Parts: sequence; structure tokens; C-alpha cells
Amino acid sequence: MPRLTLRQLFLLSTAAIALLVGVLLFVFLEGSRRSILETSQALRTAAARRVEEQVSASWGKRSKPSKRRAGDPERQRRRRRSAARRVGSLRRGHRQTRLAEVTLTRATRHGYDERSDSEG
Repeated sequence: MPRLTLRQLFLLSTAAIALLVGVLLFVFLEGSRRSILETSQALRTAAARRVEEQVSASWGKRSKPSKRRAGDPERQRRRRRSAARRVGSLRRGHRQTRLAEVTLTRATRHGYDERSDSEG
């Protein structure tokens, strides 16, 4: 086995230190990235719960169980006036200053015709 010169020993130790620093930097950055992602997910979940609680508290939950009988006149009346209720809900949502954003969507179209226009 040939003996290492001082120059070769210096270059070998410099390369080993550079490799060690590179591996440590990679481990540190990967751990930081993982920690940031976990923290952001926890904050996002907490914010979603907080918004859900604010919406529930602001608009209130139904205290009475809904009636499921087909012949119930109150239920039929509610169905006929559902569009007016949705407009009222949107107006209430605009008056709420504590809610940053409220989005309500409902599909009113069922498909497209030959000219790619939506059909109801």
C-alpha cells in the first residue's frame, strides 16, 4: 500500500469534510421542509375548524329535526320557496362582517346541446 503524501491527505480530508457538510445540509433542509409542511397543515386545519364554527354560530344550526313525511305541507312550502331562501341566505352572508368569504354554489344546468350551449 503506497503511503499518502501530505498533499493527498489534505485533499482527501477536504473532500470528506465537503461531503459531510453536504449531507448535513441536506438532512437539515429536508427536516425543515417536513416541519414547515406539518405546521402549515395543522394551521390550515385549525383555520378551517375556526371558520366552520364561525359560520355555524353566525347562521345557527337547525334545532328541530326536519320532517320526512311526503305529505307534509310545511315541507312542500319550503321546497317551493327554496330559491328565495337561498337569496336571503346570501344577503345575510353579505351583512356578516366577521366572515371573510362565503361561497354557495348550485348546478342549475344538466348538460350541453349540439351547439355547446348549456341546457336546463
